[in-house]
Amino acid sequence: MARPVYLVRKLNAMAAKPPKILFISPLNGYMVVQDIRLLKAHFRVVEVRHPWSKRRWLNPWYLVVEFLQLLWHLPGTHAVVVSFGGYGALFPPLMGRLTRTPVYIILHGADAVSMPSIRYGSLRKPWLKRVLKVAYQNATCLLPVSEALLRTHNPAYPVVGEQTQGVLHFFPGLTTPTTVVNNGIDLARWPWGVFEVREPRSFFTVCVPGQIERKGLKGILELAGRLPNCAFYVAGMNAADLPLPIPPNVKPLGFLQHEELVAYYQRSTFFIQLALFEAFGLAVIEAMACGCIPVVSAVCGLPERVGEAGFVVPTTDPDGLQAFVEGHVLTAKDLPARSQRVREQVATHFQESNRAEQLVNILSTLRS
Repeated sequence: MARPVYLVRKLNAMAAKPPKILFISPLNGYMVVQDIRLLKAHFRVVEVRHPWSKRRWLNPWYLVVEFLQLLWHLPGTHAVVVSFGGYGALFPPLMGRLTRTPVYIILHGADAVSMPSIRYGSLRKPWLKRVLKVAYQNATCLLPVSEALLRTHNPAYPVVGEQTQGVLHFFPGLTTPTTVVNNGIDLARWPWGVFEVREPRSFFTVCVPGQIERKGLKGILELAGRLPNCAFYVAGMNAADLPLPIPPNVKPLGFLQHEELVAYYQRSTFFIQLALFEAFGLAVIEAMACGCIPVVSAVCGLPERVGEAGFVVPTTDPDGLQAFVEGHVLTAKDLPARSQRVREQVATHFQESNRAEQLVNILSTLRS
């Protein structure tokens, strides 16, 4: 009698285990760590990670290793999640079809874009574009963090051939199902700051050296030169990284720790982002959660992110931008109310709990 009881207990233990998710990503960034943490509350997550872009000559080796890892892990796997479209997204959909394992690819930005003029986007690389076409065609579902990654058009972009972006533009015959799952943040990590203690006429932005063109930093610096009575703070860059000339009212802050970043979000009145392309705008959301009023360009999904409480500039032309900021932003009478409403916008639409619920529902139901 002991043997049947043992078997029953073992089967019950196996049935009680949460479903196994294979999570594949090329890096250990904030969004990857967040998604893994959210999924671990509901699934047994096995991580597979290779630094594809670090040493390109190792990419063939990474492909072989990933292939072997898939052979080992796919049996008994409920679903595969690939975070970021890249070379690591090639084998999972193909092998998933053979084993009837659902494969979901999360699109974050560069994996849906080709902008050679600013050297941005994975789809501007011919071989990688071919790889991604195969991956996207064979995936169970694509999960972009923004509608803009499916298709977006920016008529103001100076290069006509790069005005339209998104996977449906570059792969017009793509029939793979898509579901937009917005990024989200933990509001507790981004507390609201009292408006009365904020520095008047202060603008804050975040940029790193490789994103100067895409983030529109040159336009922000030119605006600063035209508004000498305003203060501009740039996180993520030192003075040596900024394009010249640097107006005297611009203060580069370099890399900031989380607590320092929150402090600047809470002390600055405005967060300015004049991006040429922005897949989601996570920094915008973080600033809004702290009550920093966003001033953004009318590209991709930024107008939807900021809602009616933020300011969407109709043009990034220097004269038009200056006129808009002086005539609408700096003279607005309802800034304290806007500071509260932008946090409410994040609380309603862009909490990490919203993203977690969507991801769990998708991974729990689409298999059936």
